[in-house]
Amino acid sequence: MSRGGAWAGLALALTILGVRADSAPTFEDLYGPPVGEAAGLMFQLEFDGPPAIVLGGCLDGVANCALAHAKSVVGMEVVAVDGVAVTPQAGLMRQIQRAFADKAASLTIALALRPRDGNGPPIVVEFARR
Repeated sequence: MSRGGAWAGLALALTILGVRADSAPTFEDLYGPPVGEAAGLMFQLEFDGPPAIVLGGCLDGVANCALAHAKSVVGMEVVAVDGVAVTPQAGLMRQIQRAFADKAASLTIALALRPRDGNGPPIVVEFARR
């Protein structure tokens, strides 16, 4: 069977099964955007192992950046936000963005971070929400 014939067969099979290309979840549907910024902190998704959200850096001159460097948490995985575990099912980046954008919440946000290799207990740091 030619390559074109194989694709046509696959398309027919998927059509019969009711699977449509536009109904499959996208990367952003599953995890949220691959990078994001909140209150001067830069977050990124990493996939060298289980999907994880990492505090990848920060904006110099912002109080949260100074705190992140003082606590040595830049490069660590975010495992919880305000005591709620970060999970792929809830959209990793979206959890961070929603928490920082919550106008009804306190002025600080507690991020629990741990080394990406999983060694060591999480470090909880209270960052300014805005």
